[in-house]
Order: sequence, then C-alpha cells, then structure tokens
Amino acid sequence: MGVVSMRQYAALKATPHRSHAEKSAFCTMSEHEAPNPLIMAISTARAVAARAGEPFAALVSKAASDLVEVLGDDKLEPAVMEQAAREQFEGVRALLAAGVAANDVAPVRLSPTLIRQTVQHGIPVEAVMDVCQLGHARVWRCWLDLVFAQISDPAQLNDTVRWSSELVQTYAGALMKEAARQHTTERELWLNSLASTRRSLVDTILTDRSPERVQEAGRRIGYDLSRWHTGLVIWHDPVVDIQPDHVDLERTARALAETLGESRNPLLVVSDESTLWVWVATIDKPTPPQAASPAQRPTTRVAIGQPAPGPAGFRATHDEAIRTRALTLHSGLTRPLICHADVDVMTLIDTDLERLRRHVRRHLGRLAADTNRARQLRRALRAFLQTGTIQAAAHHENLHRNTLNRQLALAESLRGRPLEDDRLGLALALEITETYGPAVLTRKPQP
Repeated sequence: MGVVSMRQYAALKATPHRSHAEKSAFCTMSEHEAPNPLIMAISTARAVAARAGEPFAALVSKAASDLVEVLGDDKLEPAVMEQAAREQFEGVRALLAAGVAANDVAPVRLSPTLIRQTVQHGIPVEAVMDVCQLGHARVWRCWLDLVFAQISDPAQLNDTVRWSSELVQTYAGALMKEAARQHTTERELWLNSLASTRRSLVDTILTDRSPERVQEAGRRIGYDLSRWHTGLVIWHDPVVDIQPDHVDLERTARALAETLGESRNPLLVVSDESTLWVWVATIDKPTPPQAASPAQRPTTRVAIGQPAPGPAGFRATHDEAIRTRALTLHSGLTRPLICHADVDVMTLIDTDLERLRRHVRRHLGRLAADTNRARQLRRALRAFLQTGTIQAAAHHENLHRNTLNRQLALAESLRGRPLEDDRLGLALALEITETYGPAVLTRKPQP
C-alpha cells in the first residue's frame, strides 16, 4: 500500500464509519487543507490491522510456548494458555482496526481462568507480568513487519508507526496493570478460602476424636499425622511491631523447620493478624532449637512445644506451645524463643500475677527482694534443690563448697525459716521468680 491519494482521502472523509480518533482529527481541519498526517496514520493503521488477523493468529502457538517456558510445562492447561494469548493479540488488533485514540483505551482483562490457575499453582504476579511483556513484544514485532511490508512512503510509515506505537504501548500498560490487579484480588480470595479450609481441617484434628475423620483431615491438608510433631506458635510483639507481616512469620517457621530436620514445607495456619500456628513433622524425634533463627526479626517471638508422635502428639505439642506463649505474654518475658521444656511446671500453674506474688512472698520472705544479692542467693538455692547435694550444686555454679554453704545459710536467714520447711513450695517459688522475674518480686520502697 502506498501513500493515500487525495481521491482516497476524500472517500475516507465521506465514509460514515470513521473512528472517533479520525473524526476528532477531521474536525480540526478546514475544507481545503491537505490531509492531516494523524488521519493518514490512523486510516493506514486501520487498513493494515484489518488484514492482520491471520498473522496475529499465527503467533498464538509461539506465545503459548513463551508461557510454558516462563511458567513451566506442568503448571497450566495448554488450552487456557492458547486462549489467553489469542485474546491478548486479538485485543491489540481490534484496537488498531478501530482506530481508537490512546487516551480512549478501555480497561482490559486477562483471562480469568488463566489468572485463577496461576494463583492456584503458586505462580507469582511477576511471572504473569513477564508473560504479558513477552506477548507484547511478539505482537509488536509482527505488527512492524506488516506495516513495513505494506507502506512504502517513509513519512507515512513514520507517522503510522508513531501513532500505533502509542496505542499499543498504552494497551500493554493497561493490560499489565489490570493483570496485576486481577492476580492480587484472586490471590486474596484463594488464600482466604485456602486458609479457611485448612483451619477447619486442623480444628478437626485438634478436637475430633474419631480416628477416621482425623486421618481424613490430615490427608486433605497433605500432612502426615503418623510422624513426630513439634508445635510452634510464632507471633509479632504487639507492643513493638505495629505493622505485622505474615511473610516474616512464615520465613521464621520455615527456617526453624529446617533446624528440626524437616526439609519439606511445615504446616502453617494463620491464627490471627499477628500469629501463626506451625507444625513440623519429622520421622524421628527432633531436638528443639535453643536459639532464635537468623531469619527471625527482633520483634518476632517463638514458643515451641515438646515433640510428640501421632495425632495425640499433634494435639499435645500444640497445646504446650499455646500455653508457653500465654506464659510468655503474662510474665513479660522478652526472649525471642522459649521452649515448653524450659517452663513445663510453670505452664501448669495459675498465671494470675497477684496470686503468684503471694506465693513467692509466703515461701521466700525477704529472699523475694528485687536485688542483685537476693537474685544471687536464689540462684544458688535453686541449684542446690535441683541437684540435691552441696557438691553437685557447687560444681554447677562454679563455686567453692564453703562459699555455697555460706550463701545457703544467708538464704535461709532471709527466708525466715529452715530450707527443709515445705521444700515443694520453696522450689515452686524459685521457679516462679526465675520465669516471671521483677513482676513477682518485692521492690525496694522508693525514698
């Protein structure tokens, strides 16, 4: 196709099927003006686009190959990928054929089926954007080949390419923006549905005592209930972290799962906006970590239950992690990671602080003072009660036997009664002070 002649131009002006962009351009011209380059470009592009159906259709299989390369050949149904490419290319051709102005490009959408499958297969929005860009590059190269093959006049070619470039770029930008919105919306719906279903199935395992229903729930969530289980509760400190992020919680969970010997994904259940329940299944009994994961943020806290086997162990270790977290919150402990094994006894008793203070004062007397000296004496006394002998306690505390004897004598004096008197109550009072610290101790009166 060569340059549009004046006779052809007059026919174009008279046609009732001019596009909105052409009509706008005609309105700015007087009756005797030479053809407007914009009108010529739009009309030429429309003529080329009218014959671009077959070349664009031939791109579909190549675009589907791009989808396979980017997303993986086992991710999406081939028919869905081809249909999405066909819709994208036909959308570009239809806009060019209609002569739509760039600022009149209507919102466009990717195939809802394609978006749904990308979300359900865990394909990130970045990969969807890559696919859109590859499709845009293919259709633009094809369009340029058609334009260069059918337009011989350099000026007309330049005007047509410039106009169609603006239109196609606008369409591509609108498509990717809408694709990102679709993907985000679909992902939220999918995750909410998935999270709701998973939480319901986990609740079945926690509360239902029917072995058949429990095993079926485990099967549906893809979790092996026959193994050893370690339950964790991971949460953000609500005082410090005002913008909790579940991504950080999940990162911590996966890092701790690897520490426990589980290379596969742990079972994650969202409890609330700042708390994650976690189960890690292992073939053998694991050793819980004693230190926080390097992936753990300073505002993240972890409570770990003791490993236990089978469905009953699944429930027990979770209950222990929940109780350990409750103890942590009540006591004001700021340790990033705390194991139930370290506070086993304390999770069995009342967490009412006033009752705990009364027990401490009753069994420790002046030894309950919040001072460095009293703290040192409590430590020595606790070691003695745990080990059972002066020699073992002195070795544990790295003290001379005579030094330890003097400390125990002073502790007895401050207590106000013999150490042999109600040793169970005394040992419990020492454990309470070890766990709750200043919250249950007697502070020196302010002057």
